[in-house]
Formats: sequence, C-alpha cells, structure tokens
Amino acid sequence: MTERVIVVEDDDLQRSDLVSYLTSAGFDCVGLANASEMRQFLETQEVSCVILDVNLPDGNGLCLLTDIRTQRKTACGVIMLSAYAEPGFRIGALDQGADAYLHKSVSLKEIEATLRNILRRLPSSPPRAAAAPATTEESWLLDRKSWRLAAPHGIGVTLSGMELELLEILAENIGKACSRTFILKALARKSHDNDRNLDAAVFRLRRKIEKQTGLEAPIKSVYGVGYVMTEPCDIS
Repeated sequence: MTERVIVVEDDDLQRSDLVSYLTSAGFDCVGLANASEMRQFLETQEVSCVILDVNLPDGNGLCLLTDIRTQRKTACGVIMLSAYAEPGFRIGALDQGADAYLHKSVSLKEIEATLRNILRRLPSSPPRAAAAPATTEESWLLDRKSWRLAAPHGIGVTLSGMELELLEILAENIGKACSRTFILKALARKSHDNDRNLDAAVFRLRRKIEKQTGLEAPIKSVYGVGYVMTEPCDIS
C-alpha cells in the first residue's frame, strides 16, 4: 500500500520540489498551498502524514497541528517544517503533538528519512522498504561532442542541447548546490535552448536517465535552493 502524504507549503517552488521528490521516492504525495486547502482535503481524504509549514498565509501551523490531533479519527504523522531554528519553536511543536520538527535548510533526503521513520511507527502503516542504494561508486561521463551522458555501467543517454548544458553546469559544480537563478543565468549565456521551465526540464531529464540506464539519476533537488550533481561526472 502506498502511503498518502500531503505537503502544506505556500512557497510554490519549495512545495514543488518536495512533492516531486517524495513522489519519485514512491509516495502518493499531494501539494497544498494553504490552510484552507488542507482543511478541505482532510474532510474527505485519509492521509498517512502531513508535512506542514509553520507560517501559512491563512493560518498558523501550530494551530493547524492542534486541529489535526484533536479532529482526526485515525493516526496521522505530522512533520513541521519551519524557517525558525530557535529551540522554543521546536519544543512547542513537539509538545503540541508534532512527530518531528525540521528546519527548512535540511536536505530532501533527511525529510524522506524522517517521514519513513514516522510511518514505520504508525500502527496503520506497514514498514516500507528502504530506497535502493546507489549501485556503483564509478563516474558518469558527459560527452559534449556526441551529446550523451554515459552511466558508470556504460549505458548512454542521448541529450537535447538544453539537457547537455544543464548537466555541464551541474557537473562543473559537483556536490555544490546550484540555485535556480545561477542555472538560468548560465543557460542564458549558452547558444542553444533556454527552457525557463527549469523544474519541469529537470524532472523530464531525471525520468529519461532513470528509464534508459536503470540507475538513479545523479541530480538531486536541494530544498528551497535548486539542484546538485551528487555523483562524480567527468566531462569530455
């Protein structure tokens, strides 16, 4: 059974990042922009966990947390996401029934790990298998002449001009989070396509890489920032 998770976050980019990441991790994930949408959704839908922003345009996350705990008939995990790092906010949220309180600077991987840990403890949620680890430590290879990305095991993916340039930008900054602004400015200086819908382009590229190579794409979202190349990638 796939657990349903809702992400209640008013920032469109942050919500999109998290929903896309959790969906690719195997969750039935729905993004909601405010407290009103969350209340309407919970009136008719069962969820396994709510990932809830503390500051919403039409409600306070801590008050919504109390509503979830007092009005829900079934067990439901709650993860609070906040820009506030002060211990008082964290303690207050945990005292009111949050299962976890995470600062927005955490990685998507840590949010996923926290979510899986909470779901394992819920009586209605069976344990889920952990995500498969990377299968190799070897490098990917980006070939600019042939417009191809070769996986460590040798299978190649043919790229569009924009995809080639995007991967080159990330490969030149291995392990470093590149902001959307930085990437778009770099793409604007190139001579090929300039796809402003960066998030959709990255999503399509990930899907292409994973479908054709059978490996997890070496591109990860950095929550609220942009994207990072997570594995070694040589450029030729």
